[in-house]
Amino acid sequence: MINKILNFILNFDYQLFYKINYFRNDFFDFVAPIFSNSYILYSFYFLTSFLVFFKVNNFKKFLLVLFFLGLGFLCVDSLCGKVIKPFFNRERPFMTLKNFYYYTQNKYIFLESPLSKKTSLSFPSCHATNTGFASYFLTFLYPLFSIIWILFAVLVGWSRIYLGHHFPLDVLGGYFLGTIIGAIFYYFISLVLKNASKKFK
Repeated sequence: MINKILNFILNFDYQLFYKINYFRNDFFDFVAPIFSNSYILYSFYFLTSFLVFFKVNNFKKFLLVLFFLGLGFLCVDSLCGKVIKPFFNRERPFMTLKNFYYYTQNKYIFLESPLSKKTSLSFPSCHATNTGFASYFLTFLYPLFSIIWILFAVLVGWSRIYLGHHFPLDVLGGYFLGTIIGAIFYYFISLVLKNASKKFK
């Protein structure tokens, strides 16, 4: 029974991967690599985190927000890449599937058969985990701009599938993990900001 459920989920995951990967045009081809660029990802969240300054209205408190955001990214990368991925040990789409579009070395190729090269593992997507963490961490701090951060996270997740680097389930798993970490970091920074409010006045 459990095997049937797992097979159903995986088959649905494969079908959804192909649908997203095949739904393409020149504009999508152009923007997808941008949203998957790690430098743009981190830059986006650090730059837009300045919106939180309008809420805390205190530079020292805002520095604490930046510190927790940076620390969170480090924790997410370590947990995702060194703990969770090896535990599930799921291979990337380009190592298991065929007949889809794959982005590598700044160009798209159509894979007619799986590649034999070994890279990092697939589940969960660390891009999605990072955006899930940062989006919800900042949203908890300043809900007014939540649409900006959550939309960016969705676009990053979509790009990972569009480029052929992750399955949809990898992205959803990353969002879930990132959200949990974001909630934990928000809890701790709330305690810190509360205790520091008198000192920073």
